[in-house]
Amino acid sequence: MANAQLKRLWQLEEMQDSTPWSKDDNKCEEICQKSTARSASSQFIVKLPLKFPADLLGDSMNTAASSISNTPDTLVHIDNNDISNNIIDIGNSESTKTLGIQLMSRQDLLCYKISLCELPVLFTKRQIFSIISKIWDPMGLLSPVIILAKIIIQKLFQLQKPWDEPVPPELNKSWRQLYNQLPQLNSLRIPRSVVGPYSQIIGIHCFCDASLNASSIYISSVGKNNEYNYHILCSKTKVTPLKQLTIPKLELCVALLGSQLINKVVKALPVVNVPIYMWSDSNIVLCWLKLEPHQLQVFVSNRVAKIQSLTT
Repeated sequence: MANAQLKRLWQLEEMQDSTPWSKDDNKCEEICQKSTARSASSQFIVKLPLKFPADLLGDSMNTAASSISNTPDTLVHIDNNDISNNIIDIGNSESTKTLGIQLMSRQDLLCYKISLCELPVLFTKRQIFSIISKIWDPMGLLSPVIILAKIIIQKLFQLQKPWDEPVPPELNKSWRQLYNQLPQLNSLRIPRSVVGPYSQIIGIHCFCDASLNASSIYISSVGKNNEYNYHILCSKTKVTPLKQLTIPKLELCVALLGSQLINKVVKALPVVNVPIYMWSDSNIVLCWLKLEPHQLQVFVSNRVAKIQSLTT
């Protein structure tokens, strides 16, 4: 059972193909697009789903006051006793998370809350896997930390040790160092909005790097005073495959990972006619992408064809 769960984890590491939408899904998306807008200050504006002519609403002051808001102009007019908690948990219940995302609503910042417990001097594979599986980072903002945990999982998988047997001293030391450093993430603050008030997106950049085996996406925008800003939107990491690959092939695999990630981002973002840039420091990969897939070997050909189909 545990081995099956571990296999499932590696499957989840792959960029999953999108499931085709049903007619109801398409209709729901259409309604959402028509009824949702963004203000100049990047706040969501949602139309009320009322029949016309709409009946007059009753006295809803108490309900509105108790709701959360991250608009400072609104909070000025609400009594502090009527404002909801400043910190909002996002995702699963706190009891099931080792590391979870929270929203600091007034500052409009994302932060992380680390919940650690005392563990024995020697860890088992089951304990390590259990802790790592509870780390919830859907946007990949903690990829530099998470990739270290993934590498430890891969090494444990290679050892084929029993699940309840203490791990080797070197791995135990590496894991304990990482585990003890996790609380430092409590001080991390990340702006929730990647585009500031009165700003306009002028570019979406995807960087691919095989040395980290990671892809990350940044949003570039320009404000009303012509100031330029760059914010990370999301990232995706994968541990290097156990099968040995040449550096150019690893660079190609990461380029494919970046293409899949940028494809999902573009579909999710409400942007039109915004330039998209894919960056790679591998000249060999750039040369491969200029060729027709049938001119290349099978491994390279398949991935070049996928990249070309996703980015054209």
